[in-house]
Amino acid sequence: MNRRWGASLLALLLVIGSSCGKQLLPTQPASDIAARDPVQALRVSRTSDAAQIIGSTRSGAQFALYRPDRWNGALVLYAHGYTAPGDPIHLPPIDNLRDQLLGMGFGVAYSSFSENGLAIKDGIRQTERVEELFADRLGRPRRTFLIGTSMGGVIAVALAEDDPEHYDGLLTVSGLIGGTRGLVDYIAHIRVLFDLYYPGVLPGDLLHVPAGLSLDDVIGPAVQAMIANPQGAAIISQLVQTPVPFANGQELVTSIAQALALHFIELDDLLRRTHGDSFFDNSRVTYSGPLPAPVLADLNARVARYRSTREAQEFLDDYYEPSGRLRIPMMTVYNERDPVVSGFNEARYRERVARRGHRDLLVQRSFPRYGHSELFSAQEITQAFSELVARAGKRDRDDDERDSDSRAVAARGREAGVGAGR
Repeated sequence: MNRRWGASLLALLLVIGSSCGKQLLPTQPASDIAARDPVQALRVSRTSDAAQIIGSTRSGAQFALYRPDRWNGALVLYAHGYTAPGDPIHLPPIDNLRDQLLGMGFGVAYSSFSENGLAIKDGIRQTERVEELFADRLGRPRRTFLIGTSMGGVIAVALAEDDPEHYDGLLTVSGLIGGTRGLVDYIAHIRVLFDLYYPGVLPGDLLHVPAGLSLDDVIGPAVQAMIANPQGAAIISQLVQTPVPFANGQELVTSIAQALALHFIELDDLLRRTHGDSFFDNSRVTYSGPLPAPVLADLNARVARYRSTREAQEFLDDYYEPSGRLRIPMMTVYNERDPVVSGFNEARYRERVARRGHRDLLVQRSFPRYGHSELFSAQEITQAFSELVARAGKRDRDDDERDSDSRAVAARGREAGVGAGR
């Protein structure tokens, strides 16, 4: 072991041993809105020009549409984050954010989606659907903005990249904007590496988890194993393939445990979507990082290897691998140490947008704290949204000025042509 790396590892081991505990972040919280019958009639409320419509589609998705009293003609489409497959279908509990947006004069529309889990395809469809419902029932908006939180971030990006002329701006909050594949690979790397350094602690393996287990059966043993022998966690944190966010030992253990929790919660749903095929391929991966060569050689020789199929990889690409084809103003807000959607998502999307030559459309703002989207207050989100709207307005004015200049140049050209022909 070289001296420099050994000193770094020792520091990690010391902070891990000093403060560790089970502190997992929740998935999308359940609201107090009961699941409705898929064919239930709409519930409509009106006060002056204000209106709200709560209902459900035949597919079982619940939706909520709101128009404020003094509507400015613009609509915000909100796409929610990940909800565990076993939870009931429910509308996202965003009352504070919704009310602040309504107070700013914006209409608001959002959906539960018709299914939980990695429901990106359905999320895209249902978000488009609530816009249609808003236009049919409450009026067609002159401008439309997107807000996506966590998994909703990649849903919003997919909508914006697919139909940029239809939307005026996009805000993501702790958004999964680096793509589904990046998140799935990160979680899978964590699981196979954990099994390597803590053999037998977790039941099953990457593609198999025995029935009847609870989340506590996974997280409790994992946390205790890392506390008892932190060297494995420290090694995992130093690998390029697993950029675990942490500033101290507790955050390191929590971040690894969070990835293991997401694997446990989502595994069956993900295998269902890939028709039982492996969603992960590390058959040709060479794990790397600032570690001694013998450590890396041992890791690469002993880690479990998996091979995916073309169909499974196509599913991850289709739902959704962002291209970076950004044509509208976009703002992102995120926490620097997010254990659910790691900061590499922001870097990946920034690089893709830059390759397309549209870096000026993207503004990214980080917060120096640990945690996921639940840490963002409605006020922080609406402040970022207000900045986005201002940028979109300036872009519209600049476009109008360019169009006006172009028309003026064309008119002068026509006049010159007429004069020359006399």
